[in-house]
Amino acid sequence: MTPEVSEEPAVAQPKIGLSKQLLVFVAMSMLALLLIYLQQSSVERIFKAGQPPALQMGFGLAAGACSALMAWVAYKLQKSNVSTRSVVTSYSRLELSGFNPVLLALAAGFGEELLFRAALQPLLGVLLASLIFVVAHVRAYQMKALTRTTLVQASGLFASGIFLGLIFQYVGLIAAIFVHVSIDIAGLYTVRCASSRTAD
Repeated sequence: MTPEVSEEPAVAQPKIGLSKQLLVFVAMSMLALLLIYLQQSSVERIFKAGQPPALQMGFGLAAGACSALMAWVAYKLQKSNVSTRSVVTSYSRLELSGFNPVLLALAAGFGEELLFRAALQPLLGVLLASLIFVVAHVRAYQMKALTRTTLVQASGLFASGIFLGLIFQYVGLIAAIFVHVSIDIAGLYTVRCASSRTAD
């Protein structure tokens, strides 16, 4: 006896709009500022820590461009991989029309670096802050069960968290923000491109 197969068409999930993502950014930033305040530090001091701002910007742009290029090449080589398709499917739920990828990348880069690197890393260290960074992305990546795909995704996120944490620690927050924004811009435009090809 074979199980019944539902013949109902799959219901398309509504896109996650820019306003919802910006609210997440505001919430993350407010939490980060509260944690920074409780550590008796200041945002100004955190932004001035590390290398001079101009050097941080230059390093951030160069490292961000290299990281984005490597991520794009990895996508091209692995686009038929289950993990890669899963990430594209997860992020294609975002409203990525127009300049939304840039706005989302700026919000995520600034908000997440302020929270995970500037606020949490001084309290918890690079490894634990990176682990929390992974946990914070579980819903975005739709990691519903512990599978090979979710382990690959979590490992990539953890490595990214450590990479950004080391940049924050040795170069500065501005550099970490620039790298994060660059990677996210490249990633979101890649998702938009891959999603539009799938829809055709």
